[in-house]
Amino acid sequence: MSTDSKTAFLSRFDHIWAQARRVQLSQALCWAILTLLAGIALLAAADYWLELPLALRLAAIAAVVVGSVAVAISLGVQSVRRWQRQATAATIERVFPQLGQRIRTTVQFSELSEDEVEHEGVATTLVTALSDDTVRRADPLPLDAVVPWKSLAVASLLAAVVGLGMAGLSAFDWQWRAAAKRAFLADDPYTRLTVDPGNVTLKEGESTVLHVSVEGRMGKQVTFFKRRTDKNDAQWEESTEQIKMSEDPAASSKGTVEIPLDHVKYPLEYKVAAGSVTSETYKVEVLYPLKIVKIESTVQPPEYTGQAAGVSEGGNISGLAGSKVQLAIELDRPATEAWIELVPIAVRRDVAGPPAAPEKLPLVIDGA
Repeated sequence: MSTDSKTAFLSRFDHIWAQARRVQLSQALCWAILTLLAGIALLAAADYWLELPLALRLAAIAAVVVGSVAVAISLGVQSVRRWQRQATAATIERVFPQLGQRIRTTVQFSELSEDEVEHEGVATTLVTALSDDTVRRADPLPLDAVVPWKSLAVASLLAAVVGLGMAGLSAFDWQWRAAAKRAFLADDPYTRLTVDPGNVTLKEGESTVLHVSVEGRMGKQVTFFKRRTDKNDAQWEESTEQIKMSEDPAASSKGTVEIPLDHVKYPLEYKVAAGSVTSETYKVEVLYPLKIVKIESTVQPPEYTGQAAGVSEGGNISGLAGSKVQLAIELDRPATEAWIELVPIAVRRDVAGPPAAPEKLPLVIDGA
């Protein structure tokens, strides 16, 4: 048997040895990933049913990560120890018993020079003859069958099943999606709450209805909180409203609530709570009509009377025909536009005709 054949066999053996180590290390990595995915899936399932607090989820995810790293290191060390050159040769001999101990002997003495072989007390001709016989016997055999491909496939398949299972549940159910996010320490609630119209502006005495949509884990009622914002010491007033569940079987986890706000006379803020979630705080602004604080009239009689201008308070004005009147009207807050409407009235009934149209006169706003 030629030296080239022997060298080819050793190259074949080294390739199988390196491949087995790579596959075993890949298997260790897959088992670590499987441990991580399984731990996250269990944490998500536990949170889905129990709604775990953040501190507990943080401790659990830390334990899962530590466990996965421990599995990767442990299996990696075992892989390196298991697939040494002599151990690999022994594994090949167990799978192919017809080779006896030829593989281990050939691998062992291939690393020694002729002087080192003779120093071991073994004739070089015997080693050569054994190597030639090993090459001849091993050449037709599928020695790479010792590579643990099946174990790697099982570990990969299990990791894929767990990962795809979580992805599928998250894709088709938003609550499982929330559970998966919460397993990664997000704070997504299992209840969705929508309040319409949210912030609203009303005129004094107007009424409105708040429409609340609830989805997920909601219970049978929502809690409505409101308080006045025009008083610094105002306390929250609390009331409960029953949830009207959807009659659609496909939307069995959805419900609605209508909360009336009747004859609102003061500004307030409100919020709604359902399940474990509370809406943001919304505001109801109230528009009040302008109030007249004071009306002052200055009446200047006609020049021929020689009388001085008279000043009086109130909205009723009397004076001689041809008098000039200046009105000063004080409001409780600034106005953007103001006018006065004049409606002529008939003094003599016998000459009264159809009602005259009012005359609209703009007023000058100081400071506008």
